[in-house]
Amino acid sequence: MPMVTVQMYEGRSDEVKAKMIKEISCVVAETSGAPLEQVWIVLSEVPKKHWGMGGVPGA
Repeated sequence: MPMVTVQMYEGRSDEVKAKMIKEISCVVAETSGAPLEQVWIVLSEVPKKHWGMGGVPGA
């Protein structure tokens, strides 16, 4: 069973997260050949103040 973990800034709506889960699951199932029911998606939301990019904090 494929498992995908997505780390992202917090704050997206439940509708957006549900769409992400559905679309990522479909792509993974299609490309891996795994049944859609066996594709796991984990969304991990992180506050911007806990991110940094290019040596600069995200918040």
